[in-house]
Amino acid sequence: MGIEKYYIDEDSLKEFNSKSDQLIELMNKYMTDANNRKNLIGNNSIDVMYDNHKHHINFMKSIFVLRDSKMFNEIVEWAYFSYISRGFDQSYFYVAIPMWIKIIKEIYSEKTAGEVTPYYNEILSILPRIDLEKINTEKDHSKIESSWSKLQKDLYQILIKGDFRLAVNLTDNVVSDKEDLKNIYYGVLRPVMYEIGLSWEKGLITTAQEHLATSIVIRLMTTLYMKFFELVDYTKGKFIMSAAQNEFHEVGARMISDLLELDGWDVEYYGANTPVDSLYDRLISEKPDILGISVAMPFNLPNAIEFIKKIREDDSLKDMKIMVGGYAVSNLSSREVIPADIVAGGNEDPILLAEEWWNKKWKF
Repeated sequence: MGIEKYYIDEDSLKEFNSKSDQLIELMNKYMTDANNRKNLIGNNSIDVMYDNHKHHINFMKSIFVLRDSKMFNEIVEWAYFSYISRGFDQSYFYVAIPMWIKIIKEIYSEKTAGEVTPYYNEILSILPRIDLEKINTEKDHSKIESSWSKLQKDLYQILIKGDFRLAVNLTDNVVSDKEDLKNIYYGVLRPVMYEIGLSWEKGLITTAQEHLATSIVIRLMTTLYMKFFELVDYTKGKFIMSAAQNEFHEVGARMISDLLELDGWDVEYYGANTPVDSLYDRLISEKPDILGISVAMPFNLPNAIEFIKKIREDDSLKDMKIMVGGYAVSNLSSREVIPADIVAGGNEDPILLAEEWWNKKWKF
């Protein structure tokens, strides 16, 4: 049954959240001492470990709300694989997880600690079963096979080198119409950015290289998209697109926004980490046909869900449809936890889903 058998009630969740900063502070202190006794983090700076602790707490907060075993198992495996690939010793996790349990029992009430610690025991049970070699094989980007494989590989190398001009020269001559742009976005940019992420996980590229590759792709999308901007004809409704609050991954949302606009939607794109109050005010004033929320990191799903619930309570927005998509959604075993009208994950095309809804609305 997995973690679905565990439950943290509202009072315990409030206590956990209220002391999470203290929990992280103590974890940083104790794990710094542990790392001084034995190098657990390799050549990484201590700040990398501290960031891991913050990400971990955000992840656990989302798991307490979502209670999704598939997501839980996959993220635990991902964290184990990526941090070891980047030089952390395997023993780090076997020191860190019991340390989380110890501190939780120290600073939380017996009731809250009793509801939280079973999740950590689940992590301890997962770790010995993780097959790093198998995961590495499954993530091997050299096994990609598609009609775009050469273009993918060439662009990957260019992005790693950080050469924007070469990236433009490579892609510009293969994009002659709107359909080509969609093919480049879906068939080249999306999988290549996925491979960039995997290369970072494996420790094959630095964080700086990953950030530079992302910025080049955003610039490249702007360059390619502007070739067709004058052809945009708003034949459909209003679509507001935004990343979830605290979500800083925006390439996917930007990509979908471009393609929606080329498909006839009047799109307002708000980018990463849009404050929910500002976005809510805009929804009230604009009354769009669809709100799109992009969520890449699983720990940002609760923010998106709470925002959707707030929208659902406003009668003035009852006719607005809500679409949620992104990497975090594709990891869910059940999408019923997301109170949206349209959920786009995996291989589903948000452009087609939006068009299907529009056609049903007007009975085309």
